[in-house]
Parts: sequence; C-alpha cells; structure tokens
Amino acid sequence: EKPEGSTLGGYYLSDDHFFDGVLSRVYSMDFTKDGSLLSCAGHQGRISVFALGKKEVFEEKGADTAKDGSPSSDEEDNVTHSYKGHKGWIGQVQFLSSSSMPLHIITGSNDKSVKVWDLSVSRKSGGDVVPKCITETTSLHR
Repeated sequence: EKPEGSTLGGYYLSDDHFFDGVLSRVYSMDFTKDGSLLSCAGHQGRISVFALGKKEVFEEKGADTAKDGSPSSDEEDNVTHSYKGHKGWIGQVQFLSSSSMPLHIITGSNDKSVKVWDLSVSRKSGGDVVPKCITETTSLHR
C-alpha cells in the first residue's frame, strides 16, 4: 500500500492502474520498511527503483548527485534507477532489510542468476542508471 501523502513518481494513473513506460510487465515489487522507496522488476530483465517523495536517501550516500549536492537526474519522475539487470525476466525483487546494507536489493531471474545490487553506487549507461552489482550466482538453479 502506498504511504499516505506521498506521490508515486515515475508512474501515471491510467484508468484504475499505474503504468510505467520502461517496464512493460511487472512481476515483482517491494517497498523499503519505511516506505520511501519502491522497487519493481519483471519483463525483459528490467528493474526500476522509485523514490516516494524526495530522493534524500541517495543524496546522503552521494549517488547520482550534482556538485551542489542536488540530485543530477530529473526530480519530477523520482526514478532513481532504471536498468536492464538480467538477460531473462525477473520473478523476484526484494530490499535487503539490514542496517549494514540499507540500499541493497536482491533479484532472481529465469536466466538462472541471483544478483545483489548496491543502489548507493551507480553509473550511467546509455539512458539507464545502473547500480553496482556486488555479487552474482548462477549455481542455485540447475
């Protein structure tokens, strides 16, 4: 459920559902415990992370910020990350709830891989904002 008084940036309401132009099909979603971020993943290995309200959480870590400390990306849509993280569709995305890893997500895909992403360390690649993949395994699926 969307926290009261916040906006779900990056989406627009179409009839009775939300639509995101980058993700054509969402198979998994997860909120951070405080409700400040939403991660969505699914079709074509795409992952998007949205800030519900402002992106202060990323300013603190220094990710994606301009020299004056303001976010370098357009704050109107609140998309903090949007990228192709897997070769296949993603069946699961989840924030890791640990004080030592507050901005980490884990994704699992039908490409037989599971990856952990650090959202506080990002780079731009084409039109995508891609976080650092800190670990990956393909030995869980046979």
